[in-house]
Formats: sequence, structure tokens, C-alpha cells
Amino acid sequence: MDQMVIQKRSDAVTVTTNKFEHTFEQNRSNIASGSILLDVLKTLENEVRKRNLLATVHSYPFHPLWFQAENERNVFLWREGFSIIQKDDFEFWIDVNTLIEKRRQALRNSSYNHPLSNPQWPSMLDGAEAIALEESYLTELSELFIKLADQATALCAASSEVIRELRTHEPIKKMILLPTTRKTKRD
Repeated sequence: MDQMVIQKRSDAVTVTTNKFEHTFEQNRSNIASGSILLDVLKTLENEVRKRNLLATVHSYPFHPLWFQAENERNVFLWREGFSIIQKDDFEFWIDVNTLIEKRRQALRNSSYNHPLSNPQWPSMLDGAEAIALEESYLTELSELFIKLADQATALCAASSEVIRELRTHEPIKKMILLPTTRKTKRD
């Protein structure tokens, strides 16, 4: 079995296996430490949930974090005037800790009397209990991700660079880090 060693500097990631060594220069303004590709987040979270590595997975049917990340992507595309069909023209990176904090903030400010909710839909738990369970889930996910963050960022950067090198005939995809901070008129 091949062994891989990842060395991280502030400006580059070096991935070494017994087959090759390559250094991937990072654009620090685009890739934050602890950020991973959207597709990797989805795969990682689904595997963690499938293997029951988080205690609160089956407690309440809330949306996983990758769903929140896809929502961020869709809002970005809409605000920038793109169609969802054009999502593959971009490389979406997710700052996992920022997304978790944004979701926690939304939970703190949420109201289960939302005008777009349907009173006919069954509710398994009351609002406070559902919020507490999702907060617990986010805490567990955050603690798990802390252990994986540096390696996950490095592997995503390496895979992104390899894909770019293999697809030289295609235009380079613009890297987008989500969630974005959007200035309001008050800022």
C-alpha cells in the first residue's frame, strides 16, 4: 500500500508518496486553512453519518451541513447572476468552521413561526428541542473536523491542482470560498 506524507507550509502543500512528490502553491486569499471542496464536504459528512460516528445523526431529521453549503453555493450563483447549470464553471471551497458558526447564528435567530412553513407539516419536536439537537450535531461535527482540517485542506488543494493539470484544455475554474460575507448598506 502506498504511503502518503503531507507537509504544510504557510504558502504551499507538499504531497509525497512513494510514486511522486509535488508541491502545490496555495493562493492564501482563496484557500483558508480548514476549507475543503464542497463535494468533499458532502462525501465526508455522508460517510461520517453513515458510519454513526456522530451521536445525534438519527435524533432529528435536520439538514446536514453539506446541504447548507449547497444552499450557500446556490445563493452565490443567484446573487452573481449565474444559473445553477453554471455551477461547474466554479470550484467551490467551504470554510467549514465559518459555515458551522453561520448556521449556529441562524439557529439562535430562528423562529419556527416562519411565514413560509406549513402548519399541516408534522413536527417531531418543538422548536427549542430541535435547535438543541442541531446545535449538538454541529458541535460534534466541528470537533471531528478539527482533527481532520489541515489534512483535508491539503488533500483538497492537491486534488484541485491535479485536476487543473489534467484538464489543460479547459478554462481554469474560478475558486470561490463560501460562505461569503456580504456587505449590507449599513456596512
